Amino acid sequence: MKCAEVLVPDSVSTDFIMGAYVSCEASRDQIASDAPGLPAEINRRLFFR
Repeated sequence: MKCAEVLVPDSVSTDFIMGAYVSCEASRDQIASDAPGLPAEINRRLFFR
């Protein structure tokens, strides 16, 4: 079973974010623009469609 979100009471330090999974190239491009250097991997199976 998959969960579509994670609830965090306050915040998560960027030190703990190692990368991101995205559903498409457009999302990967957006992450590259918003967070240069953060690895982003396309994995369509992780997302509900």
